[in-house]
Amino acid sequence: MIFLLCLPLLSGSVESFRIAEVQARLIDHRDQLMLSPRMMEKQGDLLLLMDRDHYLWVIETTGKVRAVFGGKGQGPGQFQFLRHASFRDGGVQGLQYFGTGARLDRFNLSGEYLGTKRIDPAVYVNGSERLNVITDGRFPFEPATLEWQQKSTLEKLTLGDEEDRAFNHRYGVIHAEGFTLVYSQTGLKRTVYYALFNARQARVWDQGQFQLLDRRVSSAETRLKETMKPNFSIPVLEGVTASKRYGFVFNEHTVSRDYRILRLYNPLEKSWSAMRIDFEPFGNIIFFQHIEDNRWCAYVDSDELVFFRLEPVAHD
Repeated sequence: MIFLLCLPLLSGSVESFRIAEVQARLIDHRDQLMLSPRMMEKQGDLLLLMDRDHYLWVIETTGKVRAVFGGKGQGPGQFQFLRHASFRDGGVQGLQYFGTGARLDRFNLSGEYLGTKRIDPAVYVNGSERLNVITDGRFPFEPATLEWQQKSTLEKLTLGDEEDRAFNHRYGVIHAEGFTLVYSQTGLKRTVYYALFNARQARVWDQGQFQLLDRRVSSAETRLKETMKPNFSIPVLEGVTASKRYGFVFNEHTVSRDYRILRLYNPLEKSWSAMRIDFEPFGNIIFFQHIEDNRWCAYVDSDELVFFRLEPVAHD
């Protein structure tokens, strides 16, 4: 089942919030700067971040750094092509791929390197040996193709349009509450394709797509009814985070620097809603991670991780 999800479908279920209290801020750790994290994952009271220099950060939800490790290089515990990282088996694993295969590097929560497991020829999705991402060798110019074993049958699914060939054709993976979500953002058609897998049953639970619209609007248009118009611009998907309360949180980069619209996907109900967050006093917030109740953290464009509390706000 493929369906197109556009912003007007969310107009009846949008909640608005603002930052009420900043509780902690994190810029660096022992002179190691946090530079543009590309993913964030939460497990218990710990957060895992992967930054652009291939460093992995394990951070407590209070804002205290537990460990920083990895980095670019060819030595033990370093990464050349870090693709994804996740909590796994009481520690952390980093996934990197090469032209002929991939490998998993394992660490404990203190950042100690434990060893490497080579994977050939497919890439494990979030550590699952039953769900792989395969390509035809021309990655990243082609859409990601998923492969998994359903009883005695080998199933395959392509995330994307074969005609939408662009270098920006990348995919991401996030796991939460017994589900694995794989998403692929295209470059030419500005569309996000996703497939949700039930981990226990090893089958597709849901799949779909939505378009990243490309008409720009003025940052002065902050009224909620204006933001939900079909021509509102959401040109970039920054990433997806997971939450027990909200399900999967799609962080989309808007043209406006006053607020952010988050799409919230409930995997159990296969339903969508949205949040608008006014992020004053910060210049811009790149992506959000829900912690618990009304507590969130976010990476902001001043290169820091901020922990804060949200409160509802009404818009006329």
